[in-house]
Amino acid sequence: MVARQNWPQRIDGIIRSRHYTWIGDGLAGNAIPDALTQIVADAMHICRREGIDWQTIIENGQCQFDEESQSQMAQRAG
Repeated sequence: MVARQNWPQRIDGIIRSRHYTWIGDGLAGNAIPDALTQIVADAMHICRREGIDWQTIIENGQCQFDEESQSQMAQRAG
């Protein structure tokens, strides 16, 4: 696991700016599992600070993923 420095300030900056695409900034070249771990951790920090239920985000994300996967499979089949 990567020990990140200044992550609280990074999260503050992302929330303040509302540029959530910044979550992945600086992770180019990292191993995919490491980069995704950091992205998820940042999203979890944002949820906690903004009073958003992380479990709801996970459930909604799973539903969206399932719908997109089904749509993609239907496109390939038809």
